[in-house]
Amino acid sequence: MLYCFYTLHWIVIKDFIYVRKKNLANLRNQNHSVMSVMEVILLKLAYFGYMLMLPVLFTDIPVTMILISFIIMHVTISLFFVLTLIISHLSLETDFPKADEEGYLPYDYYEHQLAVSLDYHPTSRLANWIFGGFNSHAAHHLFPGLPHTVYTIITPAIKEAAARNNFPYHEKSIADAVISHYQYLKQLSK
Repeated sequence: MLYCFYTLHWIVIKDFIYVRKKNLANLRNQNHSVMSVMEVILLKLAYFGYMLMLPVLFTDIPVTMILISFIIMHVTISLFFVLTLIISHLSLETDFPKADEEGYLPYDYYEHQLAVSLDYHPTSRLANWIFGGFNSHAAHHLFPGLPHTVYTIITPAIKEAAARNNFPYHEKSIADAVISHYQYLKQLSK
């Protein structure tokens, strides 16, 4: 159920958490000006204004129908986002390497990207078009400067190079990837 409200959580809560954080991922000592915080607030108000207030003010659609439609839109976007992006990293197959005492991870950059990513239908041009390349997640991380339209072409070479160098490479169908994700969540709950 929580996945259904991921994007609403992001819009209403998560962005404000990020604005307050001094350290986020590899960014350190972030200092957000009052102006940038005001910009976030104004953009949120604008979003809710055009998504909810404009339809209420300028259409004859009942308010409850507008609210229900808004929620259905966010549930749909949230599920699509979570079940296509998050499964690429949070599954039974992907690795979660721990840094050693000196703060170093056990892999080099390339092996790390392969170890922590799961591809689903990575050579399917249709899947690549639907998911914008996130289905070829290893290629997305290994070659972030390339357009997603070439991921289906380079994925066989990535898979071959991984096998040749004894690096991990994870691939499943999307249905199996979603199942693996939920099995991973179940494993975390124990």
